[in-house]
Amino acid sequence: MILYKGFSYNISLFLTLLFLLAAVGCVPTTAEVAPSPMPTEHPINTAEAAQPTGTPETVTGCAEGGAGVFTPEDVRCYLASFDPQFVREIDADTAVLFTDPTSIADWIGGAIIYHVPTFSTLVLDRFGDVDPQFSHFTNRAGLAALSDVTADPMLMAELHQAVQQHWQTTSPGTPEVRLSTAWQDGQTTVFLIAIAGLAADDDRFYCANETWKISDVTAEIVSECIARDEDAFIRHVLFSAQEVAGQDEQPVQVALDGVPSNVVMVREGKVAAETAVYQTLIQQTGSSSVIVRGETLTVSSEAAAGLAAAVNPAQLENFTAINQKPHSLRYLFQNSSTVFVQPNHVVERDYLPGGDCIFFQNNYPGLGSVIGFSRIGFNEDQTQALVWMQVECVRSPLPGSVFILEQQNGKWQVTQNIAVQITPRTPELDYTGTASGCGDIFVYRPNGSSSEFIIFYATADIFALSTTPSTLNLAETGSDAAAQIDLYADSVSKLGEFPYCNDVAPMAEPQSVWTAVSGTATITLSQQVNTELCAGEPYQATVLLENVTFRSGTEEILLASVLFDAVTVGWCAG
Repeated sequence: MILYKGFSYNISLFLTLLFLLAAVGCVPTTAEVAPSPMPTEHPINTAEAAQPTGTPETVTGCAEGGAGVFTPEDVRCYLASFDPQFVREIDADTAVLFTDPTSIADWIGGAIIYHVPTFSTLVLDRFGDVDPQFSHFTNRAGLAALSDVTADPMLMAELHQAVQQHWQTTSPGTPEVRLSTAWQDGQTTVFLIAIAGLAADDDRFYCANETWKISDVTAEIVSECIARDEDAFIRHVLFSAQEVAGQDEQPVQVALDGVPSNVVMVREGKVAAETAVYQTLIQQTGSSSVIVRGETLTVSSEAAAGLAAAVNPAQLENFTAINQKPHSLRYLFQNSSTVFVQPNHVVERDYLPGGDCIFFQNNYPGLGSVIGFSRIGFNEDQTQALVWMQVECVRSPLPGSVFILEQQNGKWQVTQNIAVQITPRTPELDYTGTASGCGDIFVYRPNGSSSEFIIFYATADIFALSTTPSTLNLAETGSDAAAQIDLYADSVSKLGEFPYCNDVAPMAEPQSVWTAVSGTATITLSQQVNTELCAGEPYQATVLLENVTFRSGTEEILLASVLFDAVTVGWCAG
């Protein structure tokens, strides 16, 4: 679990939650942690509210034996105080609290999904539908995390059914489109759209067209639909980034396939500190337009040790803690015409194949560089920031890689450029774990701690793979056959669901990926392959990789050989 140092509740959030508690007529006691679920959007210390008379009560955090909830540890403590039947863990940072219909409390919903590190919540009503009115996203990281949850329609369908079973409810069958603001960053407003009133398997709004009306401007978004698996659930929760400019409130409404939502009043928001810091650093590159990697860089404790002489110890500890694994930068620079955030695999595939800067500069002359950022280590009052920036294919030299910024007169300024290069760890190339696989064909093999995996895949029918050994030149196979090395911050079992030959999300994500740019792969199958994927019985594949050069950015490493011996493949997850 990522720990955020110096976290404190925003006062507007506190007052909003206090209003919610008062609205349902129940405020959590400050004397003890409730032994059964309480009707709160998420736990909060009510002793922070202004007292009309007397001295305010001092409340300690739940993790210290009190009733307050000030840190991620307190949220964990709060959830642990409930009967296990009411709590379901989705992943290391996300959990669901099901409300108790037999309780005397007047609950605001049927379940609450918590993103623990950011105190963000997604509330489901008693029919299992998302209720945007009571949902709250503390920051962009919380929004990205909970939007990942809603992107799994099977999981959301399970929660939908579980709530209805708890509360003995049935979907009325009449669709309702609910709209609220989820997050704002200057002129970008991310809206939460929820379709309510339908059963989880109701597909009436599959690939729905959107009609947005912002003030007097109407815009149509026509979806490009593809064939849907008849057994698959569809998404009843959507997030959409729209541009809302100006300080006067404007009415915003969306209609999905002609069904209108409620109207929300929105004005331009404040630019997020995260965006302002990254934008300041982008300007340091001298590039007018850039690609930003969509997942943050990671920083090991050993790598960060070189900053100890220049950085406040508490801030350095926070910086190191929040950068132990990559995080999504989704929803940043949504309406920018100069900064384009792209997932790492898209960067490697389309912009920097094999780390080739000549390819990038020749094919994208209008783009100045590809930039990777760490997460930002802010001090407690968010007036100082510590960031690692890695610039690839920059057209002019950029000294240093770690920056300290300070907020001066409302603007972020670089005050120190520390000439310390934080180099990601390189592959160990010691694959002693058991090789496994699936598909036609995909094989993988871990190191001893399951923190590093070597992977090979090839499309069997394209290369006519058979019982006769076939040798492929990896420099010539393109995306039809490739090898790569995935490096993780820890054993994958501690970071999420297993990431290979598995269809359960959210999966562990690698810190970095090293891609093969040369070498050979010799493949031998135990039987002929069916031309339809996973259509026949499982079979065995033996793969020998030899003299393979792997590249990450400008770094290269040579693997002499590795063997995947008689691995069972030919089957598919799900």
